[in-house]
Amino acid sequence: MKQKIFIAAVLLFTISTLWANQKIEGNTYTAYGNYTLSETDNVIIINNVAYKTWDLCYQKCKEKYQILCAPSNTKNCYFIVRGENFEIQYSSSNKGFGAEMVDKSLRSVKKELVMYKIDQNKLINQGVLINEVQTTEKYLGLIACYMPLLFI
Repeated sequence: MKQKIFIAAVLLFTISTLWANQKIEGNTYTAYGNYTLSETDNVIIINNVAYKTWDLCYQKCKEKYQILCAPSNTKNCYFIVRGENFEIQYSSSNKGFGAEMVDKSLRSVKKELVMYKIDQNKLINQGVLINEVQTTEKYLGLIACYMPLLFI
């Protein structure tokens, strides 16, 4: 009987762990310090497309960011990072994965406001961060590490 209860408890723990939202943590090696990416249950609809969301927080930064993950394959995917008066897009294409301004049709913050917060040369330098196809989790980690470098 004790063995059956133990097995049931292990199965319940395993199932609840699999259903729990994922969390990714790491160090940016910037003034922002450590980051935490938390998967949310929220879905945002833009132009009839459902975007899965992640929350991005930094240890040494008060502002919180939301990452919208476009539904696609990892070879041609994009992520929109939004904060207060800020948004930037990280995309994967044939040339590689990197940063760019958010497509006009998806923009929620005026480009001028974003450009006031970031260095344009740094944005250009982040145009291609990596050439190899990665997992969604790896792309999210790259975003969390490189995005702080864009700010003035």
